[in-house]
Amino acid sequence: VDEDNKPIDYEFLEANPAFEEFTGLKVENIIGKTVKEILPGIENDPADWIDKYGKVTLTGIPITFENYAEPLDQWYHISAYSPKKDHFAVIFTNITEQKQIEKAIKKSEKEYREAYNRAEFYKDLFTHDINNILQNILSGIQLSEIELGVSEKLEKLEEYFSIIKDQLKRGAKLVSNIRKLSKLEETEISINKVEICSILEKSIAYMKNAYQDKNVTIQVDSIAKKLYVHANELLEDVFENILVNAIKYNDNLTVEILVKISKEKIQNKNYIRFEFIDNGIGIDDSRKNLVFQRGYSDEKSAQGMGLGLSLVKKIIDTYKGKIWVEDRVKRDYKKGSNFVILIPEVL
Repeated sequence: VDEDNKPIDYEFLEANPAFEEFTGLKVENIIGKTVKEILPGIENDPADWIDKYGKVTLTGIPITFENYAEPLDQWYHISAYSPKKDHFAVIFTNITEQKQIEKAIKKSEKEYREAYNRAEFYKDLFTHDINNILQNILSGIQLSEIELGVSEKLEKLEEYFSIIKDQLKRGAKLVSNIRKLSKLEETEISINKVEICSILEKSIAYMKNAYQDKNVTIQVDSIAKKLYVHANELLEDVFENILVNAIKYNDNLTVEILVKISKEKIQNKNYIRFEFIDNGIGIDDSRKNLVFQRGYSDEKSAQGMGLGLSLVKKIIDTYKGKIWVEDRVKRDYKKGSNFVILIPEVL
C-alpha cells in the first residue's frame, strides 16, 4: 500500500500447478515477485486487479467475480478471500472458452434477428409496391374494356395500354431493386457520380403519366441545370416515392408540388439539398419521425406512407445523406409538407 493506505502492488508467495495451466505463467518464475514485475502495465488494466485484491486484504471481506485479464487475454471466474492479515488467496477458473461460446451465441442471435428483420422489410416493401402496380394495371384494363368497340377512342386505348406496359416495367424494376436492397447490409452497393436533374425529370414525367386522372402540377426550382451527387440508380426510387406520397395524400382539386434544389455546406461537407414542398394533408409533429419507420401505418397512411418512406430513408442512409420532414407553413402542418433531403455533392 502507499502512504494513503491504497493498494499499489502485491507479491506472489505460493501457486499450484493449475495456476500454470490457467495463466501460462511458470510458478518458479513468479514466486517472490510482484505482479507489476511479472505483468508490466497491469495497473492500467480496466479490471483493476490490484485494487480488488487489496480491498479483500484490507477489509477481510471475500469477493467473487468474473473478469477479463487484458495482459493474459483470458477470462477468469475468481473467488478471493483473506486467510490472514495482509494476505489474500485466490481460487480461479479459466472461463475463456465459455465466454467465446457465449459471444458466438449472442452474435448468431443478433445476425438471426437482423436477417429476420431484413426479410420482413423486403416482404412488406414488395407487398406494398406490387399491390400499387397491380392496382394500376387493373385500372388500365378496366378503362380499356369500357372503351372497347368505340373506334374513335382507339387513341385512348393506346394510352391505357401504355400505362399497363409502364406498370409491368415498374414491377420488373421493383424485383430488381429488392434484390439490390437485400444486399445493402451485407455488401457495399456501389455509389457513383450521378447527375440528379435528369433523374428527377424522368421521375416527374412518370408521375404525370401515372396520375393522369388527377390535376398535378410539379415545378422545379434548381440552382443549376446539372448537379452531381454520390448516389446510384436507386435515387429514382427516392424521388418517385416522395412524389407518390405528395399526390396520394392530397385532398385538393389541384396537387401542387414544388421541388427546390440548392447547395448546402455542413461541417465542411458539401451537399445538394432537395426540398419537395406539397399542398397535401401534411404530417403532424407526433408522426414526423414515425413515417420513416418500417411498417408504420395509421388511418391516413394505411396504404403505405410509412413503408415507402422507410425505403427512402434506407437508400439515403447508404448515400451517407439525411432526410427529414417539415411543415410547408411553419406551425401549421395541415397546409402541407416539405420533405428535405441532403445528399453529398460531387465537386
